[in-house]
Amino acid sequence: MKKFHIIIAIGLFFIISSCKKYIDVVPDNIATIQDAFSMRSQAEKYLFTCYSYLPKEGSPSENPGMFGGGDEFWLFDNINNINTSGWRIAKKEQGVTSPLMNFWDGSNQGKPLYRAIRDCNIFWKILI
Repeated sequence: MKKFHIIIAIGLFFIISSCKKYIDVVPDNIATIQDAFSMRSQAEKYLFTCYSYLPKEGSPSENPGMFGGGDEFWLFDNINNINTSGWRIAKKEQGVTSPLMNFWDGSNQGKPLYRAIRDCNIFWKILI
């Protein structure tokens, strides 16, 4: 019985160790992150992508501080053409399940800041 367990253990060892080369296969002609920085113009495009995630400072529809974060601006309720999420936050319509101006996921007039952090982090690591 002990001999049987040893044979199974040796067989499992060879099966598990034989899979390493199969998993490490990388297909040819795959674009890498180094290709994005091979030319100056491509690197500048990547840098401008990092800046594109910033909210516009004077835009009430993209900056949460214009209407939602403070009370510097206030509109009358009979103005119906204002459809910004910041204005809805100021009117206490913020939700828990689907937040307005969600800058982490990029929904409800927000920009995806997790993606921005990842893109800028890649750019920074390439520079170093």
